[in-house]
Amino acid sequence: MRVSGVSILGPFSAAAVLFVLLLAWPWSAGSAQETLTSQEADALAVAASGGDRSAIARLLDLGHRGDPAAQARVGWLYYKGEVVRRDFGAAFEWIAKAAKGGDADAMNALGHLYQEGLGTAKDRSEAQKWYARAAEKGHAAAASNLGVLLLEGESSKADWPAALAALNQAAASGHATAMYNLGRLYDEGRAVPEDLDQARRWYEGAAQKGVAGAARALGRLAETGRGRVQDFARARELYEDARRQGDIEASARLGQLYLNAKGVPRDAARALALFREAGEAGNPLGQVMLGWCYQEGAGAAVDLAAAAQWYRRAAAQDYPAGENALAFMYAEGLGVEKDERRAVALYREAADKGYAEALFNLGIMVEDGRGTARDPGEAFRLYRAAAEKGHEGAKRILDRASGLTRADDAFDFLKRSGIVR
Repeated sequence: MRVSGVSILGPFSAAAVLFVLLLAWPWSAGSAQETLTSQEADALAVAASGGDRSAIARLLDLGHRGDPAAQARVGWLYYKGEVVRRDFGAAFEWIAKAAKGGDADAMNALGHLYQEGLGTAKDRSEAQKWYARAAEKGHAAAASNLGVLLLEGESSKADWPAALAALNQAAASGHATAMYNLGRLYDEGRAVPEDLDQARRWYEGAAQKGVAGAARALGRLAETGRGRVQDFARARELYEDARRQGDIEASARLGQLYLNAKGVPRDAARALALFREAGEAGNPLGQVMLGWCYQEGAGAAVDLAAAAQWYRRAAAQDYPAGENALAFMYAEGLGVEKDERRAVALYREAADKGYAEALFNLGIMVEDGRGTARDPGEAFRLYRAAAEKGHEGAKRILDRASGLTRADDAFDFLKRSGIVR
């Protein structure tokens, strides 16, 4: 019986009831004389979390007698900090017992504990094992979790076929998050060929189940016109729907429509308010756009220090647009002390993520020898990489330099043409 080290809430809380029962209940080892269904266990857990003495007693009694469903719910009470203070170690002990006893919910929960290192050391292989065991029992959430885990891969090696099989299993069972993740894969062309009709189908299924990110993703497809006719009015409706459901990126996307007068009259003040809403909630796109408003005086007075501050917050999240924008501020000494070495480092961080604008800007810094050694060959390679990602300025540089074989000759020509400094 585990009673030592239990942290209890206030002296007259429901936790006191649990503490008394832990000390006084006549626990006996052995098999449970009854077994709970998942629904019965859920009902007991809800009552127990509200301080119902008889529910707590029954749940704990059955848990100590070996009932997996009861053990899983006791572990979940510890995980959520209901009745007792949150204790991931105790949660892990109870949930592990339930998982080993065959409870699919507990198997999924145990996978999560191993994946996040809660109450135990992080162990991706153990997380995968328990997600897979639960998925074999038809647990849709576990199949979804397994798919995401496999997509992330270990040491950047994703298991695409197994991940897709798991996500499809979960989505076929109606799991909304799996539907959304499948939509993203088809949208981005990851693990599967890009297929916007499939992406839209999965997004729509997830949106119907209340996944706010799916509504926002549909709005993005409508805004860009990818796969269908561009429809800014529809994009606005979808962004507003996602925003009402709490999707903070939707606020930033909606702000961009107002800033750029896409489907709505231009309203820089409204855009600024939406960017602030997203940025203060931690969304990096909102932070970058809020910084841009302060940099350019859109909807607010120019404030370069504030612009740099918001860019810095986005960059701290490894957001490439934030890194690129902050690098520009350092390169030009806007709102911060000029530091070209710092600018190059930030440009390189964003370029390493494949951000086209950063590839181009880093090429300029390298070609000019600003903040780093001058290297025309590397600069030319950076321009080429940016051009391959659709950067128009980089394309123009390569077009004008075509036919010149030496990088130095190309840059001499480009300088004479006024394309680069």
